Amino acid sequence: MIDPGETPDEAARREFLEETGYRIGTLVPWHSYNPSVKSEWTVYAFVGQDLEKMGEPNLEAGEKIRLLTYSFDDFLTLGHNPKVRDFALRIILLEAQLDPVKRKKLKQLLYGDRQ
Repeated sequence: MIDPGETPDEAARREFLEETGYRIGTLVPWHSYNPSVKSEWTVYAFVGQDLEKMGEPNLEAGEKIRLLTYSFDDFLTLGHNPKVRDFALRIILLEAQLDPVKRKKLKQLLYGDRQ
């Protein structure tokens, strides 16, 4: 959630630090969308790069967050996983599996020159 007076990128940095214990060095906007026509809210997605471990996660009561790492190819297969509830992300991943240009753009976004 974005706190009052906070921008989406400030909220992303704060939430990521709270929930993972890592500070984001470079935050790259990825995409945003409105999941409902009946309510006004926007989902923002970012790519965090140059992460620095600052401490342990500071989870709220009831939060269960586990960090996972994936190879790029394994990450793409999450598009087929019904447990991934973000349909926009699933579509992006599925498109990248089918379209070499979109695959290359996504890989560049995620890895930059670190490929």
